[in-house]
Amino acid sequence: MNKSALILIIFLFVTSTVFSQKIKLGEISKEDLRESYYSLDSSANAVFLYNYRYTYIDGQNLVTEVHHKIKIYNKEGLNFATKKIRLSKNGGTRERVVGLKAYTYNLVNDEIVKRALSNDAIFKTEYHKRLNHYTFTMPNVKEKAIIEYKYKIMSPYFTNIDEYKFQYAIPVKKLYSKLYTPAFFKYKSKTKGFLPILPKYSSKRDARIGRMVNITEYKMSNVPALLEEKYVDNIENYRSGVEYELVAVHYTTRTKYYSQTWEDVAKSINQFDTFKHEIKKKSYYKDDIDNLLAGVTDKEEKIKKIFAFVKSKVKWNSIEGLYTFNGMQKAYKTGIGNTGDINLMLISMMRYAGLIANPVLTSTKDNGIPVYPTIDGLNYIVCGIELNKKTILLDATNQFSNQNILPVNVLNWSGKLIRPDNTIKTVDLQSENPSLKYTYLDVKILTDGSVEGKIRNMYKDHYAFQFRENYSKTSNEEYLLEKENLNGNIEISEHTLKNLENIDKSLVEIFSFSKENHIEIIDDKMYLSPLFFFTKDQNPFVTEKRLFPVDFLFPWNQKFQIQIETPEGYEIGTIPKPIKIKMPNGVGEFTYLAKKASNTSIQLICSTKINYPVISSSQYEFLQTFYNEIIRKESEKIILSKI
Repeated sequence: MNKSALILIIFLFVTSTVFSQKIKLGEISKEDLRESYYSLDSSANAVFLYNYRYTYIDGQNLVTEVHHKIKIYNKEGLNFATKKIRLSKNGGTRERVVGLKAYTYNLVNDEIVKRALSNDAIFKTEYHKRLNHYTFTMPNVKEKAIIEYKYKIMSPYFTNIDEYKFQYAIPVKKLYSKLYTPAFFKYKSKTKGFLPILPKYSSKRDARIGRMVNITEYKMSNVPALLEEKYVDNIENYRSGVEYELVAVHYTTRTKYYSQTWEDVAKSINQFDTFKHEIKKKSYYKDDIDNLLAGVTDKEEKIKKIFAFVKSKVKWNSIEGLYTFNGMQKAYKTGIGNTGDINLMLISMMRYAGLIANPVLTSTKDNGIPVYPTIDGLNYIVCGIELNKKTILLDATNQFSNQNILPVNVLNWSGKLIRPDNTIKTVDLQSENPSLKYTYLDVKILTDGSVEGKIRNMYKDHYAFQFRENYSKTSNEEYLLEKENLNGNIEISEHTLKNLENIDKSLVEIFSFSKENHIEIIDDKMYLSPLFFFTKDQNPFVTEKRLFPVDFLFPWNQKFQIQIETPEGYEIGTIPKPIKIKMPNGVGEFTYLAKKASNTSIQLICSTKINYPVISSSQYEFLQTFYNEIIRKESEKIILSKI
């Protein structure tokens, strides 16, 4: 089948939009308007009374019809009065919204008052080169109001269907979704979340095109809200829904495959102009790299020099993507580029220097986890260098990143290293070793219960990365004020930082501190927590059960070495006993050792270590108990008695 014949079939592919589950616009009841809370979840700020979606191919467009009816219960629910629609674009082709109709309904004197959305409440903005935002805010929205809108998205990109979402931040009373596609379009689906999803499949012959069509329907009622939990990588990964991606189109005489295996993905990626031709261009940087590497023969030294050069030469414009934005040569000239511009340029330079460098494709945490082979599910690229049987990962978009120390939003399980021969290697995006924060605390206790001393913090790997990144976003005065507040309102003085700019070394922070009336005094005894203001007093894992894995971002180790000088006129009494706690399967470990160093001094060594960035929900009970034991131990007091 030739291209024009395929377009004709798609153009004729128009399906009926009449079916029993569809509710007409404007079907609003006084009973719904009077409702003051959702009976199945009284904490809900709003609820979908009706959530409808229908996707089909019409002409040369993938059409998605949307009809939402939302009940607002309180002021917090007013946020749902604004709707933002993401519209993809590429050059002259772009998605667009058509046929928008929207109304707000309020009950006034027991009569339904209807108000239509005006054109001046609709905003069309360019988010970046390949994405527009279409936003509208409903009028006259009050508590107990109902908002209703319907529209169509016309998309020329029928290879990838937007995710079908069945769960939201608010409950859904009634949901109906439908997908209607030609049978010769083979889509791959992936079900997400924890709710049971029972689609209804059917097929029929469409007389207009003389071919079979596939129909998938989803009908759900009383869907609970998707609630946030602490330490979740991306709540979207656990939202109940279904993702679709085009695998192949079966023409009469041949089949065209899009993505089915990771090898298929590699072949497709390597055929793109950016990866096939652009990455080979070197004339624009050749002289600069020759001068940079003059006399350098060591491969590791070459890596360091080129990496530092690219980071200083081109700044990130905050736009992610696998491909170039304005082109690598233009990014090099202007000093601004997206992820693709910068890291593909880095790969090109590394290859020019004789290193085995290839793109590593991945999905950021906020983009979700690509469980199955996909192109559209990937949105980020880093440089992978194969050297001495290891893979060195580099991301030049961030000035604080380092070898195998990627920005935390990129630490999303694994990436796919794509070689020019279409072979693929799965690489772990995490650093091999836990990141370390080591705190040395030298404290002197005064007779009035005040404390003074000096703290030395050492940050390594991702702890150093986070410190540098956060510190760069604020002033030194603001940073110190926040640090004083977070550490029990201590007073900080003589604050210094070492290796703030030198990312190859551990960052060291040193400061003096003091706090009045910090130690509890009862009669002739002092009661002190040996970890002072570093003592954990709340377990972050308080829910009885947990659905989602716990994401710590990266493996970590926090160590404390504390030297305590007791006040004159007091002797050391009770000291907490040592303890060592281990979680099953080597997930985590806690050690605590306090001892009397002399008649007037106490030493404490305390360490908490988590060996995996993500802890499965099946181990949640162990993690909760682990933290309870840590809090219990750290709450134990050292008792000093007056002589």
